[in-house]
Amino acid sequence: YVVQSARHRQQHIDWGMDPDTVVSWGSLRFDPLWLSFNSKLYAPYKLQHGSDVSRNLSIVFFLPHWRYNVDETLTVELIKLILDQVQCQFIVKGHTRGDRLTNDMLDILESYDNIDLDSQEESTPLIDWSDVVINFGSSIAIEAIVKRKHVIYPSYLHSNETIFDDKCCVVNCKNPNDIISKLNSLAYKENLHSTEYEQSRTSILDSEVFNQENNCSVAKTY
Repeated sequence: YVVQSARHRQQHIDWGMDPDTVVSWGSLRFDPLWLSFNSKLYAPYKLQHGSDVSRNLSIVFFLPHWRYNVDETLTVELIKLILDQVQCQFIVKGHTRGDRLTNDMLDILESYDNIDLDSQEESTPLIDWSDVVINFGSSIAIEAIVKRKHVIYPSYLHSNETIFDDKCCVVNCKNPNDIISKLNSLAYKENLHSTEYEQSRTSILDSEVFNQENNCSVAKTY
């Protein structure tokens, strides 16, 4: 049985799996070589609902599973606040395995311009298009980190522990005002990346993608 990291392997052992039957080989899904190849399979994404070029910040908001300890009301309030206070093009991408904005949520948000509240596009071209990825309930953030996108982690929207909680390769925001401040800084092309960012990025890729194998080619391992 093959898993992507030592952390996942230990979880399976803790759940009762025989250690001799589970190995960790790294994450083929998030291997930079594969991600680069995969991006070339898609045409560049273009937002269909609006053309205001002054809205120069492109944001993708990846939804979590609502049932995983998520505050739905605060999530919708955050989306509305961003649309009210940040000049941007804004995409909401529902969770791959189900959850999207409900009809009641759409009624609150659908009056805004330059948005797509239920994108049917694949995640990869959306990330490539984006300046900023907002994510708190999906491993898709790892793809954004590999591609050096700015990732905002609104940790106050849920009560779970994640691998991103103590990582500065994502911007851990504990309230909505902090998110608005960071987004407006990025709209003026301020770069939030730093030496600490690079160290954190290397750390999470080593553990979650390369299985501590010093930036090996995961594909070649498989």
